[in-house]
Amino acid sequence: MLDLPEGLAHLGGPGITTVPFTPRIAHQIRTQVLNPVRAAALTALLVTGTSTAYLGHVPIGGVSPNGSRLAVNPDARATVGEPPGPDTLYAVPPRARPFLLAAVDYRRRESRTDDTSMLFTKCFGHRLNALTLDGGMPIPALVHPHPGRDWHEHARCHRLTEPLPRPVR
Repeated sequence: MLDLPEGLAHLGGPGITTVPFTPRIAHQIRTQVLNPVRAAALTALLVTGTSTAYLGHVPIGGVSPNGSRLAVNPDARATVGEPPGPDTLYAVPPRARPFLLAAVDYRRRESRTDDTSMLFTKCFGHRLNALTLDGGMPIPALVHPHPGRDWHEHARCHRLTEPLPRPVR
């Protein structure tokens, strides 16, 4: 049984502050945002719906080898000396994966980068307005900002103590 967190209307994340990554959106990003890292940053913002503060600290190694998962660590900005908490994983739809993989490839070709280097360097902050104008699309995570962790980090799954009844046929 899935136990949803209280105050779900004030939280963000997958399904709340995301949009379906349609062929039209993929085409808009591909044709309007020429830098592969910025295109991937916009893609990550659309498919995760998480805070730009968290996405700004995603390392190159945070993208799975096939691009199907993006690992975001909300504690990456934690106090120096304190170990960060576990990563939060986001599923990346198949249409969005080429954008993330292209950004990883692009960043790995730069000098002095490794898996711990930040993937979305210089993509958020004051550059985000230009990025969203280039993309030409509304971004729910920016319209509905949420400073805290996403809803699926608060949700808990409980095992039922009794087996579910079998459906009647």
